[in-house]
Amino acid sequence: SLVGSEMCIRDRDIEQLKAQQWTFTTPRDVLDALAKKHRSDLADGTYVVASALDGGKVLDVSNGSHDNGANVQLWTSNGTTAQKWMMSHDKKGYVTLTNTGSGKPMDVRYGEAHEGTSIQQWDSNGTRSQKWIAIQDGSSYKFVSALNSSLVLDVRYGETTNGTNVQLWTSNNSKAQQWTFFPSPAMIRQITETVPDNKLMRKLRQYTICLLYTSD
Repeated sequence: SLVGSEMCIRDRDIEQLKAQQWTFTTPRDVLDALAKKHRSDLADGTYVVASALDGGKVLDVSNGSHDNGANVQLWTSNGTTAQKWMMSHDKKGYVTLTNTGSGKPMDVRYGEAHEGTSIQQWDSNGTRSQKWIAIQDGSSYKFVSALNSSLVLDVRYGETTNGTNVQLWTSNNSKAQQWTFFPSPAMIRQITETVPDNKLMRKLRQYTICLLYTSD
């Protein structure tokens, strides 16, 4: 019937329109998908974060400062709060690392997504400058900046001397971009008392020697 023919034409036209429609994926979409995928790679908690270059050198706030703009650097592990970081995930899976001494998150200076941009601490502001994606690779992790999926947390020039700067750099899978997380003794006690047989506790047993080594 005529009505039937009109319906067929409409159906055909609809299919042609669909064939000409496109879905665009933005860089932020890529980052959001990556954060969601790796949401469970590392549990929330308080950690000492050591460089894969030297397990005795850890992320540290310069001079234990509580000021905005204080630099994040490598320093010999000394057990102070300047070297302890509270990691928490948001609902999308992004990680914020907050220094326990200052209460300020790790932040990309000026929000500049470029190679060589320094890492500092700054008052919490919820921006992507303070969000990261923790991706497990074997026994270590890399931190992808929420500003750009190709930029990660990096030790400048791969050096391990005290005071070496921590920065953004294009991912290259080197040890300068790999980090190991050692739960704080307080976190171990809490987990032992509450869930002694869970998966994380089994992992913690592997970290005991490292904790003794990195805590004075």
